[in-house]
Amino acid sequence: MGVPLYNTVMPFTCRDVSPKDWEHARQALVFSFTRRMGFTKGEDLAHETLLAILSRDDFEFEKEGDFLKVCRGFARNVCLAAQRQANRAPAPLEDIVVAAIRSQIQGLRGAEVDVYLNELLKLGRENLSEEEWRLLNPQTETSEPKDSAGQNRERVKRYRARKKLLGLL
Repeated sequence: MGVPLYNTVMPFTCRDVSPKDWEHARQALVFSFTRRMGFTKGEDLAHETLLAILSRDDFEFEKEGDFLKVCRGFARNVCLAAQRQANRAPAPLEDIVVAAIRSQIQGLRGAEVDVYLNELLKLGRENLSEEEWRLLNPQTETSEPKDSAGQNRERVKRYRARKKLLGLL
């Protein structure tokens, strides 16, 4: 009569992980993101990884030692998402134009490049449509398209606007 009919051993979840193990995992993730993968925001990505694990209420570990392995698995997904985000982010207009100027025109230095860049941006504001100019200045964008087809169309329009701007040289 005193023997229970079910197993009373509770599963090991992320709520059972000690604060010391969380800190060890955070330090390992920061090291991995910054040193091995080359991200500048390794601390943020480590926190995002740990938050993803902590938000999973149903996640159970077979043993306590599996926690770091699971952290690395979640970190891989966070890393891939960060790389996709970095590939989608448009580069600032000045960086693109300066790189194009330096590759096409020889002999410009320091202040000359800035003067030339300012003249080119002035030409762009005067000769490009408002939509093209908005696409070339991501700081002025207010919203992004929701679907991938809209993002692709916008990327093509941005590419064409850059070519048109460089054609004004």
